Amino acid sequence: MEALQAIERALRRAGLIVHSMEESGGLVPGKPAELVRVSDVLAAVRFEGEADIQEEALGHDPRVETFFARLTASEAAILDGTTIADLLAGKTAAATSPSA
Repeated sequence: MEALQAIERALRRAGLIVHSMEESGGLVPGKPAELVRVSDVLAAVRFEGEADIQEEALGHDPRVETFFARLTASEAAILDGTTIADLLAGKTAAATSPSA
């Protein structure tokens, strides 16, 4: 239950969900689905989860950093081009292969 509360908190902070005035304790989308990219949702949740991680505590290997930079670029290409409305309609952005 704690994980769900953290996700809810993250989505509320990002303005992606809001409390409903009509239902007691109910949540509704904060924006139209066609304006919410999947990357927005993931970024909000990731930010919430990473708030306690200190950058200095992470190791830095150039090969690993290069790998994650490529992974992030590929992820962004797909997620930034996909909205919640696209997912509901069964449409997704085409994957692109970033250069090495």
